[in-house]
Amino acid sequence: MGTDLLIRRTHGGALRSALPTREAHGIVWVGHSHDRTPPSWELPLLSGDFAGPRTFRAVELAGHPQDVMENFIDHRHVVELHGVDFLDIVTAPAGDGPFYSLTVRVGRSLPFFSTVQDIGIRYFGLGAALMTIDVPRCRLRAAQWVLATPVGPGRIRYCLAASAVLDPLLRIPPGSRRALERAVAFGMNRWSFQDSRADWPVFHHKAYLPHPRLNGEDGPIGAYRHWARQFYAVVPD
Repeated sequence: MGTDLLIRRTHGGALRSALPTREAHGIVWVGHSHDRTPPSWELPLLSGDFAGPRTFRAVELAGHPQDVMENFIDHRHVVELHGVDFLDIVTAPAGDGPFYSLTVRVGRSLPFFSTVQDIGIRYFGLGAALMTIDVPRCRLRAAQWVLATPVGPGRIRYCLAASAVLDPLLRIPPGSRRALERAVAFGMNRWSFQDSRADWPVFHHKAYLPHPRLNGEDGPIGAYRHWARQFYAVVPD
């Protein structure tokens, strides 16, 4: 938010900061409001160890956190900009207080094979989205975090962090399992980071239109923006 924030860890492991700070799912979270009041909600519990990222990459960009999160709701751009064959809605988007969720089915043709995957997307406020992907053929479950932190007017720190968990029934020595899970998480995060580069010029040049001219293939952008209004002290006109 335009200033540096010092976060320190005590000998007992607690985090100390000038702003409300939490540690959850392998991530340090800091709450910020216009009057510095503590957040009115807590991060939810997530099942499975997959939620804790094992690798991350970050870059500073022009943009706004809501632009980043709205990017997942803009369904048509995924086909046009990221080269997927199709994107279908499996579970309709739904808001639950500060949380928002949907499930999509994505088909993509790759050089040597094609994939069809169901991706669950969960939002935590305007700053974070968690995508979970099950790959039954590989007996693997993966998670990709997308984190957008405002660092100044019109500037964000865009971070991708990933983890992967193999089916516990697979008979793999613990050391090899951990190494394989780290390698899969690293590869997925690296690929996601490269794929996201197509969005960066959009974030940089995007203009916010209060009443966008949408069609049926754009996705529920209006409904998402209505849900997002709760996070602003003064609702945008």
